[in-house]
Amino acid sequence: MSNRRWQEDGIYVLSVGAQTPVGRSALRSAAAVRCGISAYREHPFMIDRHGEPMVVAMADWLPETMLHSDRMVSMAMDALLCAFQGALPTNGNKTIPVMFAMSSSRFPREELRIAVAQKIIIELQKQGFVVRSQILAEENAVGVLAVQHAVSWLEQGVSDVVAVAGFDSHLGVEHLEQLDYNGMLHSINNSWGFTPGEAAGAIVLTTGKRLNQTGAIPVARLAAVAIGTESKLLSTKTVCIGEGLTQAFRGSLSESDKVSYSYCDLNGETYRADEFGFAVCRTRESFYDAGRFTAAAECWGDVGAASVPLQVALAASAWLRGYAHGATILCWSSSASSPLRGALRLSNSWQTLERQFHVRHD
Repeated sequence: MSNRRWQEDGIYVLSVGAQTPVGRSALRSAAAVRCGISAYREHPFMIDRHGEPMVVAMADWLPETMLHSDRMVSMAMDALLCAFQGALPTNGNKTIPVMFAMSSSRFPREELRIAVAQKIIIELQKQGFVVRSQILAEENAVGVLAVQHAVSWLEQGVSDVVAVAGFDSHLGVEHLEQLDYNGMLHSINNSWGFTPGEAAGAIVLTTGKRLNQTGAIPVARLAAVAIGTESKLLSTKTVCIGEGLTQAFRGSLSESDKVSYSYCDLNGETYRADEFGFAVCRTRESFYDAGRFTAAAECWGDVGAASVPLQVALAASAWLRGYAHGATILCWSSSASSPLRGALRLSNSWQTLERQFHVRHD
């Protein structure tokens, strides 16, 4: 129990969970990313158009021939259970709303999204949880949109605790072939492509009022969250100058609370790097040093819709382990092929004094 009083109407990250190719918990994944450990490997049977094995970041505890939708269900289920541990009572009421953040490319039709979400819900019900869900679909930044919706539920009093689960896998056979056909895979023949990955991340959000009632200690405070829209996408006859990402940055940044470090989903594509550069030029007064960031795709590949919850998990783990670079962290995400941009600012000024692990680390 904590004697600290939290801001009653504030929104806090109570716990996090993760399943990534470099670790099966948030702390393990964060430790691997911090050490620069990469899960890149040759795909066991997929060959690119140049006759070389495709390089991917694969969750090696799942069968290589497992369908990509089933891989996502398995990872999302485990990530949510990690996040629920310590955040919800072990007995009594285990009802929780969950925002599912999915890829609109991997699940282009609503019935496919519902089917996958239902599989996860059924597995959670077997663990005694009662789940009310909402599905949001876009690309990498969909996690920010899900957080926005979760905050709305908390502010409206729908629930005093809401989970956000983002999950994705680029490892479907047809999807890999399409990426290869479009020249988007990173390889010895293409330096500016990205490495396909797969992962799931989950975060549990709550209110300061609930924290004061329960005595729980959060891992971060959600200081601001914002989205933007980019009209100049890759493969169009336009030049992206980072307008959408700038909109997201300006909505989440503060000159009085400068960002000391960032977590992002830059993946090696030049489009994304250029976009970031333009956005930073317009908002540099809100950063101590915009060049201080971690792009975890170099370890676990591009993880699409799982990006934002995993970034939050990285930030929370840094504070929990005591190696965070300051008390204010920015998590942001974008995509070369879709318009949504998103950013959220997290703060934590208490973790160095009080550490209470709300993540599964066994």
